[in-house]
Amino acid sequence: MIVLAPATGSDFETVFGTAPPWRIRGMAAHRDGSCVAIGGLAYGPDGTAHAFYAGTETVQRFPVAITRAVMTGLAAARARGVRRIVAECDTSIEAAARWLARLGFRESEVPNVWIWEA
Repeated sequence: MIVLAPATGSDFETVFGTAPPWRIRGMAAHRDGSCVAIGGLAYGPDGTAHAFYAGTETVQRFPVAITRAVMTGLAAARARGVRRIVAECDTSIEAAARWLARLGFRESEVPNVWIWEA
């Protein structure tokens, strides 16, 4: 059974191997007490919101649920007053650009950097 909970710094460390560099706000998916996915926003020193997501094979077979969770997170960010989110497109994933476009992000002038605006 997968359980969702607010993401913590230790969840971020478990998935990314390092402590979050900035303040984060997001959700984590846990299975049998282990973090199997994490996503949300990291707020840079200048206040810029940066989207992040990483999931293990455990959750990769649920793309519709992941997309719905991200859409819910974007709506919540908009409701909190976030007006712009930056995301880096992982070009090693064939569908990444299509997924970002479906979520409402658009390509910027900077290679592999996508922008979402409320």
